[in-house]
Amino acid sequence: MLLLSLLSVSVAAKLKFETGIKYETKWIDQRVDNFNYYLDKTYKMRYLVNTDFVKDEKTAPIFFYTGNEGPIDSFAANTGFMNEFAEEENAFIVYAEHRYYGQSLPYGNSSFTPENMAYLSVENALADFAQLIVELKKTYKGPLICFGGSYGGLLSMYMRMTYPNLVNGALAASSPVYWISAMGDSHGFWVKTTEDFSTALDKCEDTIRAGFAALDKMKNDKDWAGITKTMRTCQNITEDNYMHMLGWARNAMATMAMMDYPYPTNFEAALPGNPVKESCVRAVAETGADSIREAAGLVYNGTDPSKYKQCFDIMEEYVYCSDPTGCGTGPQALAWDYQCCTQQVLPGGTDGKTDMFPLIKFDVDDRAAYCNKTWGVVPDRDWLRIKYWADNLEATSNTIFSNGDLDPWGPGGVTHDLRHDLPAPLVHGGAHHYDLRGSNSGDTQDVLNVRQFHRDTIRDWMAQFYAEQEL
Repeated sequence: MLLLSLLSVSVAAKLKFETGIKYETKWIDQRVDNFNYYLDKTYKMRYLVNTDFVKDEKTAPIFFYTGNEGPIDSFAANTGFMNEFAEEENAFIVYAEHRYYGQSLPYGNSSFTPENMAYLSVENALADFAQLIVELKKTYKGPLICFGGSYGGLLSMYMRMTYPNLVNGALAASSPVYWISAMGDSHGFWVKTTEDFSTALDKCEDTIRAGFAALDKMKNDKDWAGITKTMRTCQNITEDNYMHMLGWARNAMATMAMMDYPYPTNFEAALPGNPVKESCVRAVAETGADSIREAAGLVYNGTDPSKYKQCFDIMEEYVYCSDPTGCGTGPQALAWDYQCCTQQVLPGGTDGKTDMFPLIKFDVDDRAAYCNKTWGVVPDRDWLRIKYWADNLEATSNTIFSNGDLDPWGPGGVTHDLRHDLPAPLVHGGAHHYDLRGSNSGDTQDVLNVRQFHRDTIRDWMAQFYAEQEL
C-alpha cells in the first residue's frame, strides 16, 4: 500500500482529472478526537464534490469515496468507475480525504510527531466520514453508497458495519480484510507476487532468483563497488545500506504486481501496460545482477528513455518502514507507518524459498521492536478483527468484496460469496482494484462484466431504499 503524490489545490479551486470530471474543493470542521470530550480542538478536513449529474436533491443518491492513505486528489483521478456510474444514476459525487493525509492535517506540518499522531485511527477516520455524511444528508436525501479500494475499501466496508443508519451499501474493492486483521498467512502477498512474475514470462522467476543470488555472492565477496556499478545507485553500496537496496528492488516488483493493468497508467508510478511482463522481458534480456536493475528500474525510471535517471537514489525512492509492501515517500509516509504500527497488520518479510526474493527478515517481533523504537507503540494485532467482525463478516450486509486474480492482496480478502448480499466477484486478469478504474479501450471483458455486476447490485440496494422511503 503506497502513498501517492500530492496535488496542491486551493479552497475554491475546480479540479479536473483524467476522468474528465471537475471537482469543487470543500472543507468541514472535524474534532481532532471524536471520542474525547475534554479535547475540543478541531481541524479542517478536505473533501471534493461534483453535482453535475444531480437532477433532484431529494432523490439523488450519494456516491461517497472513503479516502485512503494519501491525498484525495489522486484517488479522485483514478476512480473513474464511480464517476461513470454517478452519471448514469444522477448521483452526487463525494471524495472524502482521510485525516493526516493530503491537506487534512490536524496539526498542520506538526501532525507527524508521536504525540500528535495519537489521533490517527480507523475509528476517528470513520467518525469524520460519518459527520460529513450527516451534513450532506441535510440536503441530499437519497441512498448513500460507499466506494473504496484497498485500505479505502476496508473503510467503505467498515462504514457499512459501523454506520448502517447512514450507509446503504459498500463496494470494497481489493480489500485484504483477513490479512489486515491478522487472520491467515499474509506471506501469501509475496508468494502471489512471485506467481505473477512466474506466469508473465517463461524463465522470469528463475532469472529474478538468479539475479538476487548474484547480488548475494557479490555481497559475500565484499564487492561493494561492483554492486554499486551494477545497480547504478547514487549511493555507494556498503554493508550498511545493502539490505535497503534489496528492499528498494523488491518494492518495485511489488508495485508492478499491484499495478499490473493491461494499459499504461500513472497511478503509483508511470508504467506501461502489463508492467510485470515488461519487467520480465527486461530482466531475462540480462544476466546476473543486471537483471534486478532492469526489472526494478521500470518503476523508478518509467518508460521514456529521455527521462531515465543517471543513477537510482535508493534512499529517496524507497523508505524503510513497518509495511514491507511500501509506505511511499514524503512526510505523510509517516502516517501510514504509524497506522501499521498500531492497527493495520501487514505482511512480513520474504524468505527466498516460497518467494523469489532474497531473505529479508521482518517478523512480528521485528515489527514490534521497530514500532516501539520509532513511535513508542506496539501493534495491536487483534483489534481490527474484534472491532470490525473479520471472523464473522456474515454479520454485515450489502457489501461487495471484489478482487482481481493478479492482485497480490487478493488472497487476503473475501474470495467467495458469503451470502447473496455479500458477493465476492473475481476479475480474471485483474490487478489491484482494477474494477474501480474508469473505462478504457484496453479493458478486458471480465472487468466490464464485474463492473456491470457492481451496477446491478448497487441498483438493487438503492431500489430497496427508495421503496422503503417511498421516494
